[in-house]
Amino acid sequence: MVAPGLRHLLATADQHAVARLGNLVNRRFQTVRQHALEQPVLGRTSPRKAVDEAAGLPCHSHILKAHSKAGYIAASDIVRMYQLKPTKYAAKPVIRDIIKGRYVQTLQPTGAYYVFFDSFDDAAVFWSDARSALFNGSYVSFTFVNFEDEMGQMFFPVLADTRIRKELVNWDALKQSMDHKMHALQKSPHLSNLLTLLKQQPWLDPQQDRGLLEFLQEHPVERCQCVVLHNIPKNTSRRRLLDSFCELNLYQAHELGLRQVYTDRTTGLSTYVAIFETDADARRCVLMADGEHLFYDPELPLVRAELLDERIGS
Repeated sequence: MVAPGLRHLLATADQHAVARLGNLVNRRFQTVRQHALEQPVLGRTSPRKAVDEAAGLPCHSHILKAHSKAGYIAASDIVRMYQLKPTKYAAKPVIRDIIKGRYVQTLQPTGAYYVFFDSFDDAAVFWSDARSALFNGSYVSFTFVNFEDEMGQMFFPVLADTRIRKELVNWDALKQSMDHKMHALQKSPHLSNLLTLLKQQPWLDPQQDRGLLEFLQEHPVERCQCVVLHNIPKNTSRRRLLDSFCELNLYQAHELGLRQVYTDRTTGLSTYVAIFETDADARRCVLMADGEHLFYDPELPLVRAELLDERIGS
């Protein structure tokens, strides 16, 4: 039988021993961790090797097109898996944006994603590290693409993104073209491609779009603030849709922020794009609308709602 005083002494000694052991283990862990972080960097390859490797390719762009033949991936999968993937280079480039490829007329996904970097050098490092990598259970290929060649499937022009919109939109010339001052096109073939694309969109209304363009020039929206709404009956009142958003405490960025983009003539169902004040409102709209009957009326079609694009980075 252990005396109370001795029991207390043993317990105190055990506590001190455990504390000392914990501190020792923690110090050794930090040392090993620091060594692991520093040591491989010294042995990693210079990014210049990746740039030299990609220099022989026909396209030298800061955009990579990602495509998966067997499986679904999301933009966040690409970011997460690349962050976790070991790299053979001294530093990992920052992914600036990822845009989901969509068919212009219907906004249905093409299955491709476009990954944006600050420069060709950064894109080359990513390409060398992950040109044929396993993302979310399926192999994804990455190829360099030109912005002008792909913008018809990766950018919804009126919804200009704050980070890449300068690559696409010359606002003054664009607004002039809306006023049919087509001489503005002669000096900018790049803008000519954009306007050709704009004119292919059956939902464009030059008078309304001029007002929206003027608003977006001063208050650019993020693509993650935009929701694509599929399966809306074509005869649905725009006012009723707007009222339903208000009832759910979802607020739009602009009075023209709800646009009918496409109507399937065989089904009579339309696709809309709604621009919300915040990306939080856009996410809530997707959560509340996706897979639910329109206006929660069982006699109306099931709505499919999705973000135009996920938020990538800050």
